[in-house]
Amino acid sequence: MRPLISIGRFSELTGLSIRALRLYEEHGLLAPAIVDARTGYRFYRWHQRAVAERIHRLRELDMPLELIARCLHGELGVGAALEQHGAALQAELQQRAQTLQRVREAQTSRALPDFEVRIRRQRAWPLLSLRYQTSLSRCEADRHEGYRSLRQRAARLGTRAAGPPHAHHPPQGGFDPDDYAVVLSLPVRLAVPGSEPGVGGLIAFTRLSGDLTTLLHAYQALGDWLARSAYRRGGPSAERYLCLLRPGTSPHTEVWAPVHPVKEGL
Repeated sequence: MRPLISIGRFSELTGLSIRALRLYEEHGLLAPAIVDARTGYRFYRWHQRAVAERIHRLRELDMPLELIARCLHGELGVGAALEQHGAALQAELQQRAQTLQRVREAQTSRALPDFEVRIRRQRAWPLLSLRYQTSLSRCEADRHEGYRSLRQRAARLGTRAAGPPHAHHPPQGGFDPDDYAVVLSLPVRLAVPGSEPGVGGLIAFTRLSGDLTTLLHAYQALGDWLARSAYRRGGPSAERYLCLLRPGTSPHTEVWAPVHPVKEGL
């Protein structure tokens, strides 16, 4: 029997970074064959390289980890997973095309604001999240109500907010201003039942003040900056509501996305 392979050597053999291997372990995609109880060192078997290669190929297609897990666990065939992933990409492409059209229309009426994009390092606080459907006419009230609900849940669970709430909008086959999805998340100081890992590491962000009429321009500015920078996107963009922690103040919103230096890609 061939000897076990250390995680460092396995990383070299598969072309996957150690960080990627740990991420795949966390999501149940590729667990080490043995974890030394005393040192925490991880070891793999030779036959696991085939699984690692399959994960790597699917990740090159930007397939979500949850979908890859269903393939590896036999819940979904690779062909069906590719079809499902392709449909999601097509829906996202359609939504982005519609957003781009609105941005172009806005450009004809007035000049785009000058958004400065900066980089910071963010701590990955645990998140309590809430998903709901809203519309442009209800979004402000729903956001405040969602934030109130998340704060109450955090208090019941014995923790408190670690920073401003943020939200992202899952793709759903195009943007409907009268009915679209929002996932509102609140970073909290303690991991509690129902919480999930937060987004940490390097963050690219830009800010806008006042109402959200220039929000699409902020997203566009961030996307343009990423396209020409030395960073690649590490996850979806989100909105961070800096004003909700201080009721009565003028709105300040941050549009951000996790990023990685290009040469550190998974």
